[in-house]
Amino acid sequence: GYYGAVLFLVAASGAFLAQRLRATEAEVRQRDIDLANLSELSEYIVQHLRESIVVVDSEDRIRLINESARTILGPEATAGALLGEISPRLLYHVERWRRRPDGAPAENATVVAMDGSREVEAYFAPLGRSRPAPLIVFLEDTSRLAERVQQTKLAALGRLSASIAHEIRNPVGAMSHAAQLLAE
Repeated sequence: GYYGAVLFLVAASGAFLAQRLRATEAEVRQRDIDLANLSELSEYIVQHLRESIVVVDSEDRIRLINESARTILGPEATAGALLGEISPRLLYHVERWRRRPDGAPAENATVVAMDGSREVEAYFAPLGRSRPAPLIVFLEDTSRLAERVQQTKLAALGRLSASIAHEIRNPVGAMSHAAQLLAE
């Protein structure tokens, strides 16, 4: 009687626990798949951004770099490389940025691209609260910005020229028309 009931409860709870364990294992496998998919998606997004991104760990080693940043820093700029070996100037700016007090405004951080043809502005954002924190470095090609400014200036100059031509043409046209009327 009593021992039979105890054995029945033990067997029933064991079956319940086994079923619960299988369900938990299935959940863990699905979360692993979801995590792998998210990781792959994140990698794809970072690699295909137009913005140049480099992630540097607390030991100044490149952990992630997209193709856009690699064109600026050179083909040796790969995950695992030391930033100082790739771009000593960028490492200098990273160290300066890390030494600044919290809340202090960011300083101007300009480096020359590996090909020497353009200047690049670097912006930093920490990835955590540890000291020194890993950080993400955004590299902005300032020559593109200068081209956009130049295009804007030329467009404004074109509008101004058209406006001046219009203002001159109207009175001249009116005087020409009045001269024709007087001649008639």
